[in-house]
Amino acid sequence: MDMPSREIWHEIRINASPRDIYEAVTGVERLAHWWTTDTRGQSDVGKRLEFWFSRSRASAIMEVTALQPYELVQWRVIDGSAAEWIGTELEFKIFPDQGRTVLHFQALELGPRSKDVPRMLPDLGAFSDEP
Repeated sequence: MDMPSREIWHEIRINASPRDIYEAVTGVERLAHWWTTDTRGQSDVGKRLEFWFSRSRASAIMEVTALQPYELVQWRVIDGSAAEWIGTELEFKIFPDQGRTVLHFQALELGPRSKDVPRMLPDLGAFSDEP
């Protein structure tokens, strides 16, 4: 019997420009500042990003599936030690709102047995300026 997939959705408001947020979720060095410090690869459509939470193997290897400057970033998990994440689609939507920037984050098609969700999800709180 197939178990249904899960979805995670977050929305945060940030005192930063859409450009700053876009660069934070597309720049490999910038990703390493707020997610896992060992981030590798290229953030171009069709290229791969690797997120290492352990030293033995990349926890998640993402294919960059869409980039719309200052508006949208999409990845799909294609490999990694967290096999239950394979097939998960991650989406960052960025838009201005009343002098601030809103970041919508979604993890779609997350496997029902994904046990490393808290550890492997990005620390979006690093962007937040709200208590």
